[in-house]
Amino acid sequence: MEGTPEMRAAQWAASGNTGTSSKVLLGVMVGKPPKSRFCYPHDGGDLGRCVALLDAVPEFRARLGEMAAVGPEWAALVTHWDELDAMYRKDDKKLYDRMKQILDPIEKTNPNLIKFGKGASLHFGS
Repeated sequence: MEGTPEMRAAQWAASGNTGTSSKVLLGVMVGKPPKSRFCYPHDGGDLGRCVALLDAVPEFRARLGEMAAVGPEWAALVTHWDELDAMYRKDDKKLYDRMKQILDPIEKTNPNLIKFGKGASLHFGS
């Protein structure tokens, strides 16, 4: 990879292939923790933007465990990251269901989360 990690992160950010969870990942990697713990990958698209950041700046991949401090959702996803990453790269149609298997037990304990159905939810608070 050409350029410093900072340069590559800036190129990734300028690509437009970003989202809230991938920006939180970048923030943690550069020492700016998020204001909310609810900015984690919720589906394959979110995960894919995080994967794209880690592909652009592979040095961040070795530090992925730092995301566990953001909240229990990130901690659970990080534990299964290699599996989820492989499913994403294979365009496995079961990726969303697998992510929900991982996240649902945690989300059910969150009193600030209201679920409206498959894939629709609202977070209150931080």
